[in-house]
Amino acid sequence: MLLCIQTLEDKSIKGKLVWLAITVSLLCIAYLIANIIPVFGSIVAIIGSSFIPTLGISIPVFCTIALRQQLQITTNLFEKVVLGSLFCLSVLLSLAGTGANIFSFVQLLHNADVAIFKCNKGSYLDELN
Repeated sequence: MLLCIQTLEDKSIKGKLVWLAITVSLLCIAYLIANIIPVFGSIVAIIGSSFIPTLGISIPVFCTIALRQQLQITTNLFEKVVLGSLFCLSVLLSLAGTGANIFSFVQLLHNADVAIFKCNKGSYLDELN
């Protein structure tokens, strides 16, 4: 840990080598995790579809409402309708995306071709044809 603190803003060769070693290590760890867990992509898709609409739409709506209340700014009916619609949209996107990804995850688990470090040639679009 001390080495990282000393080389944090170091522009010399030592600092660049420490940065390179950390970056390559993280890349290797991410590669291993993604390939050891055969359904890693589906797990990430479920997490993403659950949290991205909330983080990207709902939290800004709540922050807007809280800030307007804190600054004692009145919110007219049109703004309330827009903010409410955005919140409903985020809930709908979150539920639909999570449901679709869970359905895809269950189908993937029933697939016998799932194995560690196995590359599958093909696309999920092939099933539609």
